[in-house]
Amino acid sequence: MLTTSQILNFAIEDASTVLGNLRMDCILLVPGLSPLTWYNVSVMAVNLKSACESSSAGSRSPVGLFRTNETSLPHPVTSLVDTSSTGGGITLAWQPPFDRGVGMNDTLIFSLYMKPLTSNVWNLIQNDSRTSAWVMNLASETSYYFGVDTTSSAGSAGLASMLVKTFKTSGISVPGPPWSPFFVNHTGGSITVGWAPPSDDGGEKVTSYVVEVQGIDGTQLTSANQFTFYGLLASTAYNIRVAAVNLMGTGSASAYATLSTSAASPALPPTTPKILSQSGGAVRLSFTPPLDTGGVPLADLSYAVYANNVLVTTISHAEFVQSGSSTSSTRELSVATSDLESVSTLHHRRRLDASGSVTVGNLNPSTVYDFQVRAVSVQGGTSGGSPQQSGQTSQPT
Repeated sequence: MLTTSQILNFAIEDASTVLGNLRMDCILLVPGLSPLTWYNVSVMAVNLKSACESSSAGSRSPVGLFRTNETSLPHPVTSLVDTSSTGGGITLAWQPPFDRGVGMNDTLIFSLYMKPLTSNVWNLIQNDSRTSAWVMNLASETSYYFGVDTTSSAGSAGLASMLVKTFKTSGISVPGPPWSPFFVNHTGGSITVGWAPPSDDGGEKVTSYVVEVQGIDGTQLTSANQFTFYGLLASTAYNIRVAAVNLMGTGSASAYATLSTSAASPALPPTTPKILSQSGGAVRLSFTPPLDTGGVPLADLSYAVYANNVLVTTISHAEFVQSGSSTSSTRELSVATSDLESVSTLHHRRRLDASGSVTVGNLNPSTVYDFQVRAVSVQGGTSGGSPQQSGQTSQPT
């Protein structure tokens, strides 16, 4: 026995008025029933006389006994609308068919097709149970045909019977969101992420990307599909997202990806030392601390300085910065090789470059030395050596 329930969703297939008798004959289509099943059906007339159901409802008709037919092919979807559009994409939505042809527990599959107005060939865009789709990689200000075919366990209604509509993309617009960033590599102090370009470019080529870490001020701009964030803490999770940029501006951002740094690791090497000045028994060096500290605060680093591969001094970061603020009375020494190395625009340094210097003493006069610096932390260990810089002490004074 079926539980008695009120049918609120039905379609009037035919309605005719019998003149002189003040009577209207209606043929109703009631959805949501199961195949080969008997139903007791009665009808009640309702008017707008009163908001109270007991006053507005008439008497219920005698019960009629009806049986549904065998499983049949589903009808076409009842609507297909364009909910939004950009210069490179259209978002569509549709309602399932009124008559499914099968029971409510039978899953319907919706096949979305598209073709340009000048083509006779339908292209399958999406084929699953969803009732919406974002169609991308379209040309701006261009019209396309769209159609949705419905398939059930009984089969498909067929392309010839599907609901077809014409929709048009807008003018050039900002890009859609890229795919969520994915993990590429990490150290204790850095995370490298990559991402796929947005499928919806807004009808104009994507020229760059804006990447950011949630909770950290500022964003970074890159033209590549990969980016490295530096200056992070070891064993820490960060939320990272990216947005695409084209001629029209910056589009909406991707979903956040949560990625983590590794345990503390050796820092990257400092930059090539620059020799600032000399005397007969000492030289004064400057360099830039490493972009990747290995996941420790910059203040926890110290720097080991080598001359001709021999450790000659070790200085804390605080001493390095303090020494850089003092002035030197020794004269300038010409640099034998290149200046400080440039930092790639694809790398994110979340702090200002720390400036400082270190004075290396107990050297022999009129002697050439190759200087090298390594970054050291208790947690991460010792970094590789910086590129060497050659310089010569002056004559004895």
